[in-house]
Amino acid sequence: MRLDFSLANADIAAALASGRVQYALVPEPFATVAQMKSRAIVRAIDVQEAYAAATDGASYPMTVLVANAAYAAAHRDVVDAFIAVYQAAVVWTNAHPREAGLLVQKHTLGLTAAVVERSIPNAAYVWQSAPAARADMERLLGVYLRTAPQAVGGALPGDGFYYSH
Repeated sequence: MRLDFSLANADIAAALASGRVQYALVPEPFATVAQMKSRAIVRAIDVQEAYAAATDGASYPMTVLVANAAYAAAHRDVVDAFIAVYQAAVVWTNAHPREAGLLVQKHTLGLTAAVVERSIPNAAYVWQSAPAARADMERLLGVYLRTAPQAVGGALPGDGFYYSH
């Protein structure tokens, strides 16, 4: 078997459906797109479950919110307000996948409402504050530190990396 990273996520569904690719690690919503293209495509591995099993229950951090440190320090009220709205949006999206799908389609973000609605439960969106997510982030960054130290600047980030409001 040969690993190939040449396909964009959006192209993997068609490659799986056509049989050009036999196995793929596909993020949401593209995994849902693939399954909607062909009933023969199945989810063999849940990355969160596999990562948790390999790391004594840790969560695999998929997305982070990044802000310029100087801006965040000078505009804590704006950053805190954004974080509150973002957190509420995650909760709302999980509770209202149909409505979220309609909004995505309406604002032409490149996905149909049906794809978004079906993919939200599989995406497993969660919100964690930086302090709460720090241990999981450091566990993941530690993998890079051991295998490709240059990828994380040769050390784990310090306290200033994690915003606390």
